Amino acid sequence: MRTDDRETIGDALERVRTATRQLPEALTTIYSLDDDGALAGCIRLVSAIQHDPSAVLREVVSGDPIHASPSDDIIEITTRMADFNLLTLSVLDDTGHILGVITVDDALEAAIPEDWRRRGKQQRETVLGSVEPG
Repeated sequence: MRTDDRETIGDALERVRTATRQLPEALTTIYSLDDDGALAGCIRLVSAIQHDPSAVLREVVSGDPIHASPSDDIIEITTRMADFNLLTLSVLDDTGHILGVITVDDALEAAIPEDWRRRGKQQRETVLGSVEPG
């Protein structure tokens, strides 16, 4: 969720509440943008809920947030997300503008090979198939 860094926490939470077009997994972090539209900071949704709703975003967001670049590969991205326990990771251009956001679901889907995912399904089917009704 992108917001202006001059908005209050309450304003940002209202935007999250009414963001019906956003996927729920992408609504775990509020990204605060400066006057030029560049990423100024971010705050996790739970932290925002715990703050005073009248607090201004620019005063409570973490500056210089962890982010990815378009040239980063999936190993770098998943490692960064794991190292910093991130549910989302913003992708920034050279000027600090958000190009997109990677969710942990996106990262896992890209990192786990298709045959490995199918392997798990086949194992579950084998285990379930060997159980006879009693």
